[in-house]
Order: sequence, then C-alpha cells, then structure tokens
Amino acid sequence: METAEVIIHPKQKTRAPRWPFAILFAIACVVFVWYGMMYGHKSGWVTRFISVVLPVPAVVVNDDTITYRDLLVRTDTLLWLKGEDADREETFAQAINVLIEQALIEQIARDYDVEVTRDDKDAALLMLAGELDEDAFAEKIRDELDMSLRQFARVVVEPLALAQKLEIAIHEDEATQAEVQAKAEEARDKVLAGMSFSEAAALYSQDPSGAEGGDVGYITKATLPAGWDMLLTLPEEGVSGVIETEGEFVILKVAWLVGVGEDTQIRTQAIILKKKTLSEIVASRRETSDISYVVKNVDGL
Repeated sequence: METAEVIIHPKQKTRAPRWPFAILFAIACVVFVWYGMMYGHKSGWVTRFISVVLPVPAVVVNDDTITYRDLLVRTDTLLWLKGEDADREETFAQAINVLIEQALIEQIARDYDVEVTRDDKDAALLMLAGELDEDAFAEKIRDELDMSLRQFARVVVEPLALAQKLEIAIHEDEATQAEVQAKAEEARDKVLAGMSFSEAAALYSQDPSGAEGGDVGYITKATLPAGWDMLLTLPEEGVSGVIETEGEFVILKVAWLVGVGEDTQIRTQAIILKKKTLSEIVASRRETSDISYVVKNVDGL
C-alpha cells in the first residue's frame, strides 16, 4: 500500500488589516486641524481648505451657527478695512463679535418682519463704493480681497442694508418707543404743572444741553433742525407738545425772540429724549442670548 506524500507548507504570516491605521490617521488629522482652528485659530491654506469643505462651527448664537469659514472671511474683510498694520489676533476677536451681532440683528429683524430688497442692497453698495462705479469697485474688491462682488455683497453689503432698514423700523415702532415717549410726556406734564423748563431739562433731557437747562442757543428758520417746525409757530415763553422726529422725542420752549419775519432769531430751550436704537436692542438681546463659543483662547471674549 502506497503512502500519500504529505506536503507541509511553511506557515504564512497573517497580514494586519490597514484600515484601522487609516482611520487613526484620519482622526489624527481632524484633531490636528480642529486644534489649529479652535485653539490656534490659524488661517493657513489647510485650515481654509477644511473650512470650505466642512461647515465647522465657530460660534452658536441661539441655535444659529457661525461657521469657521464665516469667521475667516470676516477677519479678512476687517483687515482690509483697517489696513496693513492691523493686528490679526485682535481683528480675529473683533470678527467674532461682529458676526455675533450680525446674527442677533438677523434674529431681531425676523421679530420685526424686516427683509432687505434689491434696492436696499444697491443703495448700501453705492454708499460703500463712493465715487467708484460698480465695475471699478468690483475690481478693487477682487484685487484687494480676492473676493467677487457677489461674495462681498453677501458678507458686507447685505448685513449693512439690513441693519440700516431695521434701525428705521425700530425708530418707527410705537411699541418699542412707547417707554421713551411716555417719559417725554411726563417731562412736559411736569413743566405744565409748574416745574421750570430748565429743571425739567436737567432732569429728563438726554442731550448735553440738558446740563445747561436745555439751552440750545439761537435758532432761525434757516438753521431749524429737521422736525422742529412747530418752534416757528410758538409765542415767546410758549412750550410745544411732544414732537417726534426721526430719532428723538423733543419738547421745545421759546425763551425769547429777537427780530421779526424771516430774520427772527429764537432763543430756544429743548428737552430731548433719544429713541431706542438698534445697538441698544442688540446689547439687550445679547445679555439674554445663549452664545456658545467653539473657538478658544481668543482675547476679548
């Protein structure tokens, strides 16, 4: 009986799978880039590439996310506006605050149902361009910021137009200005009840003239501030009602008159209360907002 020959193969080495190494390498890269972005807030090409590919969050404002790319673009824009000598670290921190305020403004705009139109954007762009036409301004933006005019409009022009339109809406909103108007009515009632106008001005006026009893000097028809037309109809020692102008509530008094007709000079006292502004509302909203900073080690935050 023949015995079958048994062939013994040399033991083969087991190959370790490569995918765990690839995963670990990828995780290390992510951690490295994340550390660079969040702690070192670098702005090199690697960080910029990652920020374009991935919407990495930098700050979260009431569930609205500001991405790291938004932050880099706004930093570049501010550096361009401030000039070559601007400090990047300081500008980086400033960019974060600017973007937080922008996010808050957008949230407040939704509350007031304010949206910007194409005309609003065109007006803001015209203001920024100054004497340059659109093509020349676009070339300037492209050369100095490496940004298209459309990108510049999204980053700078649209937020500016929204803030301008929202400021007007806030000034015109009766509910927002009710408290200030009530204070002005209270000041006038005190004057009518016997308090001297000078005392009331010192107590209520938010204008520097309040410290001088509301004395704003001589006013003529040619130098009449916008909205103060009622002053021309008051007699000497006459006191106006509460006048609402674009940004103020005003009470006027004619101290005395000099001259006649068009040349009349009116020595005027005024109690001036400023309307609530967008910046005040943003500051108030910020105090009650949930703001989470993903970026770290930034001075000024």
